[in-house]
Amino acid sequence: MWATVAANLVFMATLPLWGKLSDRFGRKPIFLTYGVAFVVLSFPLMAALNNSAWRRFGIMVVALFFLGAFVGKKPAYFAELFPTAVRASGIGVPYSFIAAIFGGTAPYILPGSAATTSCGSSPSTRSCWC
Repeated sequence: MWATVAANLVFMATLPLWGKLSDRFGRKPIFLTYGVAFVVLSFPLMAALNNSAWRRFGIMVVALFFLGAFVGKKPAYFAELFPTAVRASGIGVPYSFIAAIFGGTAPYILPGSAATTSCGSSPSTRSCWC
């Protein structure tokens, strides 16, 4: 448990860094950095997991470092997509529907997919390849 808490403290410390980089280079390159890192690092990081708390800490720090590129800029990026007159509803309504549909059904779908597929034991493998 300490590894998760410590990694999240590092994550919080990196958010201002991503904000500064976004102000300097723009939001799009920062989002592209996150996207490329996510695609390249997802499976190697999952494959590197084991029972070592230090290894988990290192993997979470790497993953959360790049996640900060997305999380830190997401509200401003999405707000810029809409004019100020419809900004709150333009962001809030679709976000609420998506969170309800996918977030609300995920606890029911994942156990069912685990029982019916033979794609491996990790949820990331099942969700990406099955």
